[in-house]
Amino acid sequence: VFTDEEKDKLAETGTLGGIKEMKDTLTGNVCKCYVSFHESTNRIITMPVDAIKIPDYIYGKRLDDKQKQILASGGEVPINDIQRKNDTMLSGVAYVDPTIRDIAFKQSDKQLKVNDTILGAKITPEQKKILENHGMVFIENMRNPKTRQLFSDDVRFSNKSNNLLIGRNAREYKPVVENPKNDRKQETKQTARHVVSPRPQARKNSLSFS
Repeated sequence: VFTDEEKDKLAETGTLGGIKEMKDTLTGNVCKCYVSFHESTNRIITMPVDAIKIPDYIYGKRLDDKQKQILASGGEVPINDIQRKNDTMLSGVAYVDPTIRDIAFKQSDKQLKVNDTILGAKITPEQKKILENHGMVFIENMRNPKTRQLFSDDVRFSNKSNNLLIGRNAREYKPVVENPKNDRKQETKQTARHVVSPRPQARKNSLSFS
């Protein structure tokens, strides 16, 4: 049984944000679980708390004991200023997601953040502002990461995935226009599926945690 507050939380964020005692429909055993709502299949997904091992690092950022405890209890942990390979910065929150049986990461800041350098070339505050608004600028003395040779060219970041675009790709890029999402909520009958794991198992993380 879910309270109105718990149902609202699942509908808004997709996860319960905490731990709840749930009954395994197959074995009848009751255990503490992480709970999420899988919208595409309209299912409530549960996973025992001992089915996952909390990592020491997320995107190269070391987690302290307090952050690990928050994750273990079903909460969200802010991870800020993650350095990406394309010289942009990423910030968001990490949380346990029973749907993927792993730690998930959700970007909390939709605004693109550009580093002070692009491929080793220092950029001006004006260029940085243009790039963060997905505009195109000409940058001199960048270094090719493969050949290590210096070059100069037009640069911009795509507005959909924030990928770094250089030269012809930057000049011919057409920004992606998103369609407004339908936010109407529909009440439908839900089914539950319980993910069972006898003990924690280590596996390679799809988010490249290290």
